[in-house]
Amino acid sequence: MRGLGRIRGLVEGGVEKLFVVLGASGSGKSSFLRGGLWPRLARDDLTFLPLPVIRPQTAVISGGSGLAAALAVAFERLGAARPPGRIKEALAGGADQFGRLLDELTDLAKRRLVGLEGERQPLANVLAIDQAEELFNTDGASEASTFWNFLKAYLCPPKVHQHDASWH
Repeated sequence: MRGLGRIRGLVEGGVEKLFVVLGASGSGKSSFLRGGLWPRLARDDLTFLPLPVIRPQTAVISGGSGLAAALAVAFERLGAARPPGRIKEALAGGADQFGRLLDELTDLAKRRLVGLEGERQPLANVLAIDQAEELFNTDGASEASTFWNFLKAYLCPPKVHQHDASWH
């Protein structure tokens, strides 16, 4: 499957962090994601931590299939249940809190792998947005803007500049 191969390449290369599936309405993008790609990623739990698929609708963060609900399901699957309400409160703290929640999920997932021998690549969080065009609707625009800020901060963290002593 080319999609899975492409995502593996993103993880191994460590440079690109975004994979987009584009196609006309009705072309099978959702089926490809939910029935093909996502189950394969879930089976490779040594490499990937695929979070439950998000469906923005009108509330990409607080909706029933939004970010908070997806994170709550992920925490529950990893044996550290967090109610969606607590996750929503944490997310109200901004992009840093979003990053902390993802880091915490990654740490929980890695703990399951403690007994494994040898070097391996880091576990990669994979976040899918089904029907992402809903993020551009005027309904829910405020949450969509916040969500884009979360993604931007997580995917493109600010660079820390090291002071070079030779410039004195």
